[in-house]
Amino acid sequence: ISAGGGRYSIHDLVAEEIQQKDFKGPGSFAMIGSKIPPLHDVWITNCTAFPPGVLISVYNPSEGPKMTGIKIEDNIFGASERQIGSTGGGPGNCAFQPGKLGPEGVLKSCFAEQSFASNVIVGGRGSWPASNVAVKDEASLGLRNISKGDFRPCGQGDSGCGKVSPALKAGRNGRNAGADMDAIEKATAGVR
Repeated sequence: ISAGGGRYSIHDLVAEEIQQKDFKGPGSFAMIGSKIPPLHDVWITNCTAFPPGVLISVYNPSEGPKMTGIKIEDNIFGASERQIGSTGGGPGNCAFQPGKLGPEGVLKSCFAEQSFASNVIVGGRGSWPASNVAVKDEASLGLRNISKGDFRPCGQGDSGCGKVSPALKAGRNGRNAGADMDAIEKATAGVR
């Protein structure tokens, strides 16, 4: 848990093999935890993740100031079993009873000056901020080949694609939502 940490940028990331069994963890994409003074200026942009347990777990003391400058934008996320949840801490946590608050309620309760926008969310339930795109399942997502790790959004007439992806140009500034697979492959060429 951070106390006063800030100016973190997590971007163009594909988070794969997020599962609980072998790694003995919660199966979550991100845990955002803060003490007083609160965490600030954290950007999670252009990431692709399909966690099985919880997409994002949050902790911030409910009696303290909210975290500020949190931007979670232009991502492709599987909503997972528990969507946006609590790391624990009972009523003293801003994310207490996340099932009752719903995803948008947790975001509002824990973050001030935040943006959760232009994300494509697979299987989301309940209230998510309106500026996101929700799709029913991975088949509705229109990615090239999820099972083989090719998370590129399908465009009109792309070979091997069944439908145009809602992630295509869904991000801010006309960028695709999710990780830039071409840039990742270029940066990791030859790496084992």
